[in-house]
Amino acid sequence: MNDKRIQWLVLGLIGLAVGYAWLFRHVEDDAFITFRYSKHLVEGIGPVWNADQRVEGYTNFLWMLLMAIPIAMGLDPVLPSVLLSLACLALNLWLLLRIAQRMAGDAKTGFWIWLPVLCNHTLLLFATSGMETAMNGLLWTVVLYQLQLLDDPGRLLNPQRLVLLGLSLAACLLSRPEAAFLFIAVLAQIRAIQWLRGEKILIHLFWALLPITIIVGLWLLWKYDYYGDLLPNTFYVKRDQATSSLKWIGLFVVSSGLWIPWLFGLKRISPNVDPRGSFVRLVWALSVNFLFLQFFSPGDYLEFRLLTPVLPMLLMLPLLRLARLGRHRSLRIAAIFMILLAFIWGQGH
Repeated sequence: MNDKRIQWLVLGLIGLAVGYAWLFRHVEDDAFITFRYSKHLVEGIGPVWNADQRVEGYTNFLWMLLMAIPIAMGLDPVLPSVLLSLACLALNLWLLLRIAQRMAGDAKTGFWIWLPVLCNHTLLLFATSGMETAMNGLLWTVVLYQLQLLDDPGRLLNPQRLVLLGLSLAACLLSRPEAAFLFIAVLAQIRAIQWLRGEKILIHLFWALLPITIIVGLWLLWKYDYYGDLLPNTFYVKRDQATSSLKWIGLFVVSSGLWIPWLFGLKRISPNVDPRGSFVRLVWALSVNFLFLQFFSPGDYLEFRLLTPVLPMLLMLPLLRLARLGRHRSLRIAAIFMILLAFIWGQGH
């Protein structure tokens, strides 16, 4: 199968995934909390739940602003939220394929690594929900895509690319507070790239931090002035209501099929098989640590929604290991079993 046929197949599969998500579209109750804040913002009351109480009862500032646009146009925000989320899903899947193909080194292998992501029940379920989940996942992928390009030795760390990376990261931070974890990873990756190239120019960090400092800094100052706190009220409400547990993580690992590639002797990795480039090592560390970070975080009743930013990488990285070992047949079999498990899990929900 040549690259052009893979591209057409990918477009068709992404279309099917978006169609599937549309057929099972839904809007969660929590979405209407954000819609109320957006409505009050448009009406001039301000981003509050009640007119006389300045309480930040949302954790998705950027999504709240976006939902204010259709409300200002006199539209019900439900349908626009669904359509925007589906667009984010489609673009996210396309960028994830590009990341997989670059990591694998060829289009066909990258396609097989990407397939289980396309069929993952959690990603498709929360492609519509009225909440920021799909957009947040896309923003994380955009940042990782830019980092992967910077990891290419043939690309310079010029100010334009770093400012664009900083803008993308700022959007992540405005979308969900967990992006602070990604922020630390991005700074570490830029410094690692400098070290690997023998560069000691801190100006690179300056250009990446510039848009974050301006945009996020002004936002935090406004939050403290308006709400009197930097943390949303939901943090204090959920702080003592954590639902994550070892059982929860175990259920995620089993239901997502993360264990399947390890059945093919993935643990017996030759010392000579080492991931190429610091990007893969960064994504391994980011994804695994983010997974276990949820163990200590306030819970979420919506299954594995909060894992959607790193879920694609958690699915692809073990398959990438099989590809690096030259076990392409095992890779395809593992991918097929992961897809079948996703279908079975989806039918049960």
